[in-house]
Amino acid sequence: ENKIVLMENKATCYRMLGRFQEAEKIMQYCYEEKINLYGKNSLHVEATQGEYATALLKVGKYEEAAALYIDLINKLEARDYATNGCFLYLNNLGNCYNAWGKPEEAVKVLLKALSLDSTSGTLGLGEGNYNLSVAYYKLGDIEKCIDRARVSLGILEQAYGPDNAKVMQLKEYTKLEA
Repeated sequence: ENKIVLMENKATCYRMLGRFQEAEKIMQYCYEEKINLYGKNSLHVEATQGEYATALLKVGKYEEAAALYIDLINKLEARDYATNGCFLYLNNLGNCYNAWGKPEEAVKVLLKALSLDSTSGTLGLGEGNYNLSVAYYKLGDIEKCIDRARVSLGILEQAYGPDNAKVMQLKEYTKLEA
């Protein structure tokens, strides 16, 4: 267990450094080892499964990442735990669909995610609306893109600062004409 925890921390560091392929390989190892230790449906596997899905997303393995996120969401919903964890995985799934070129699917899961977030002004609300603005932009719905970008910008600029890539993208979206 300790080795897995250390390996997960190492993978997180690699991901933060932009070394996504290394992070993916480590998270695959951790995910498989946790399944061997606890079984696929154990609560001990969920966070690792989510991190592995994110690692897959970062290296462009969208179908695999989406399948892991969907599995996690289904597990949480089956336990009537459709709040914070479910929001996180729905938001990540929306991000995955955007990267995969499936903005229609992104909109569906992101609207569901935002319906779970009851705390206005949270970072989750900012991230969810950021991903929705990207999806609407890809769909050509500039009015909805601008609306979501404005909501997100107020939150993410405070959290990340004015020079963050997402913040700069949101500022560009708010300058668009509907």
